[in-house]
This record gives sequence, C-alpha cells and structure tokens, in this order.
Amino acid sequence: MVNAEQLSSSALYFAASAMLTSIVSVSIDTWEITNTIPSSGNFRRGLWRACENEICDRLPDTKFLLVVRVFMLLGVLGLTLSVVVQVVTGRVVSSSAVLTNVGTMGPFIAGLCCMIAFAVYKDNIKVTSSGKECGSGFVLAIVSWILAWLSAFLGYYRKFSDGSEETKREVSGVSNVTYSTAP
Repeated sequence: MVNAEQLSSSALYFAASAMLTSIVSVSIDTWEITNTIPSSGNFRRGLWRACENEICDRLPDTKFLLVVRVFMLLGVLGLTLSVVVQVVTGRVVSSSAVLTNVGTMGPFIAGLCCMIAFAVYKDNIKVTSSGKECGSGFVLAIVSWILAWLSAFLGYYRKFSDGSEETKREVSGVSNVTYSTAP
C-alpha cells in the first residue's frame, strides 16, 4: 500500500510537471505547423505569433485566439497556485482542510482550462492534406491536461484513502444503540 506522503509527493510532481509543460506550451510558436514544398520552408503558428522561414510576425487578436490564450493562462495560473499550495500544505501547514482542498481541486480545474484551450484551438484549425498538422505546443497542452488530472486524482486518492477527513465520520449515537434478538 502506498502511504500518504508518497501520494502527496507524486501529486506535487505531476502538478509541477503540468505547470512547466503548460508554460512551455503557451510560450512556443508551434501550435500549428504547415509543411509546404521542402525548398520553400515551413510556416508555424503559436498563440502569440506566426513564423515563416524564421521571420515572425505578431498574430492578430481574433476571438478564438483570445479564448485559447485566456484558458491556457488560467491553466498556468491554476497550476502555479496548486503547486504553491501543495508545497505549503506538505511542508508547513499539514492540517488545513481548505488548503488541502485547493491543492487537490486546483489541478483539476487548471487541467480543465487547458483542455478547453486545446479543444477550442483544434476546432478552429483545419487539418488538411496540404501539410497542416498540430505542433509541439498543442501536444504539450494535451500533456499538461493529463498531468494536471493525474495530480488531482492522486490528491483525491490520498485525501480519501488516509481516512483523515470525511472518510471516518462517526455517526453520533450509534454506539449507544443495543439490539436484542429476544422475541
């Protein structure tokens, strides 16, 4: 059986990994790649700029890009908050139920934000036979979603398997009841 400390460390590891992959995902220019004729180079596009043959220009602020940016940044902020809360909960204040709930619910909500971001992005790009494909930034957004939800799962598993909070609630008065089998 895995103890609570190992589960907390694993949840923190997955949350920190999700945070790092989401930061990298937001910052790189390869959410979408279009490979054209090999001699003419390629075109790649991220959340902030588009590049063709190493010449980059800022992308216009379209509605769908704003939605993707906002949800990815909410995911990054949520994962950062979760990592900080998990460190504080594990190292400083271990008995705070509110911090424990934030540390376990935070990665789930942040992962949900990342999932919404890449779903909206994927819905708005058209992958065709002309060489368009999803790039590494898009894949890292998916990886950060999976890692965040793994962190949330481990946090909830630890919370409910160690028997500390709601799992061992005692019903008052049950021990005072006597049952007789006599007719």
